[in-house]
Amino acid sequence: MFVVQMLLSFLLHFTLGTQEQIFSYFTTPVEITSSVPKSKKEIRLREALVKSARKYVGSKYKYGGMSPRGFDCSGFVNYVLHQYGYEGGRSSNELANRGLYTPKFDVSPGDLIFFGTNNKISHVALVTEVGRREIKIIHSTSSKGVIEENFLDSPYWNTRFMFARNIISRHR
Repeated sequence: MFVVQMLLSFLLHFTLGTQEQIFSYFTTPVEITSSVPKSKKEIRLREALVKSARKYVGSKYKYGGMSPRGFDCSGFVNYVLHQYGYEGGRSSNELANRGLYTPKFDVSPGDLIFFGTNNKISHVALVTEVGRREIKIIHSTSSKGVIEENFLDSPYWNTRFMFARNIISRHR
C-alpha cells in the first residue's frame, strides 16, 4: 500500500491532478486515441477549427449563449464545431461523450478538454496549440468571455482538468 501511495504522490506532483483523478485514470476502461501522425486533411481541418474559434476572442459571456452575441463554454465549442459539420450536443456533459479519450499530454489542436471538480464536468474548452510546456485552449469564461490561454499556467484550470477527447479523428 505504501508503494501505491508513493506512486500516487509522485504522479500528483507531476500532473497536478487530484488523487481521485489519478486513481480513475488507472481504473477506468477507456478507448484511447493513438499518437499516430494525422493525415494532411485532418491537420487542415484542425487548423481551420482553431482559426475559426480565434475569430471570437473577445466575445462576451452569456449563460446559455450560443452565438457571437454571447457564449457560454459549451455554446462556444458547439458553435465552432457546427461550422464544420460536427454536432456535439448542447452541454459539456453531452460533448464529453463524443470522440475518443486522449491523454492530457497527447492532445492536438481541435481536441476538447473538460474541467470540473468531484468528478462532475463543469467546463469545456478547445485546444488551440500544444508546445513543450503549454497546452493553449480557447474557451468562454464567465469572468472574461472568450479567451485563449495556456491552461497549464493557470492553477485554477490545471487543478480542475478532468480529461480530453479527440472528436476529429473519430469523425473521419
